[in-house]
Amino acid sequence: MNAKKIFFAIIAIVCLITAVIWVYKNHNSRTDTRRYEAAKNLYYCPMHPDYTSDKPGSCPICGMDLVKQETAKDEEETNIKGTVSIDTEKQRLIGVKTGKAVKKEFVLKIISPGKIAYDPDLYHAISEYTEAVATSEKTKNSPWPEVRERSEMLVNSAGLKLRQMGISDEQIKDITNSNNNYTSLLLPQENKNAWAYIQIYEYEIGLIKPGQAVEITAPAYPGRKFKGTIKSVDSIISPETRTLRARAETENPGGLLKPEMYVDAEISVNLGKKLLIPADSVLDTGKKRIIFIDKGSGKFEPRDIQTGKSNGEYVEVLNGLKEGEKIVVSSNFLIDSESKLKSALER
Repeated sequence: MNAKKIFFAIIAIVCLITAVIWVYKNHNSRTDTRRYEAAKNLYYCPMHPDYTSDKPGSCPICGMDLVKQETAKDEEETNIKGTVSIDTEKQRLIGVKTGKAVKKEFVLKIISPGKIAYDPDLYHAISEYTEAVATSEKTKNSPWPEVRERSEMLVNSAGLKLRQMGISDEQIKDITNSNNNYTSLLLPQENKNAWAYIQIYEYEIGLIKPGQAVEITAPAYPGRKFKGTIKSVDSIISPETRTLRARAETENPGGLLKPEMYVDAEISVNLGKKLLIPADSVLDTGKKRIIFIDKGSGKFEPRDIQTGKSNGEYVEVLNGLKEGEKIVVSSNFLIDSESKLKSALER
């Protein structure tokens, strides 16, 4: 008998607990619905968010039109977290402009400091190599093997020294086959080209190669450009400046470019077709690169993207955006402020 009473008592307790839970959930649901309905009809001033109203109108402080506040439930329904809505008139007032991400030829201009060469060490290294080659030619038919081997060792040693100084195998071959005594490494020559040494920053090393065209400018000759060609790039990075030295041969009419004269070098690098967006469309937070996607109907969605090279006017997009997507290209910081304000109000 006692067991039967205990059983019915347990059933009663379970039913009571279930009823309490149902009442609690139903009450909270109605409360949330009331809160949602109240927030659904709330308007605020974008410039003075402390002022709110339950109907549309104008802000009594600044006169700006009140904006309807979206609720967290509305945002969940759109499934776009962080999206901000801005009406057409306000877009016009804050200067919102949009454009499309496009693929096109991306030409990157690299401007690096440099100077006109005065390089006795390289001059002497070239002289040693040419002398070693001449000696090897004279002794190649020598009856003594030791003499031939010695001459060959001198050529190899001098060639290795030139490679360590950044001279390529092609240049070494050119040195061997030419009568150029490279005196322009020491003094300007009336009818000969000059050498310019250009400092390439570590992050730009992969873009610079022998054979690329270069334009040299000097403060001494404003508006004048000297055309040249990259001939070699050193193989060792300077530990002090974290730069790599490139050697360029440049025209030098009348010997205008003097040894040790400071110059600037401009190198144009064509990176091919890339997905590009205006540089002003990107918000750099330090950790992230953010753009705003125009979703239509006055809605703007923030999105993280991965960027690559930039030429100051355009930025290469590596990930996070597709060709043809419509983005905001101006007033991003104002939209970003609006988005942050919206999130703060919701919290």
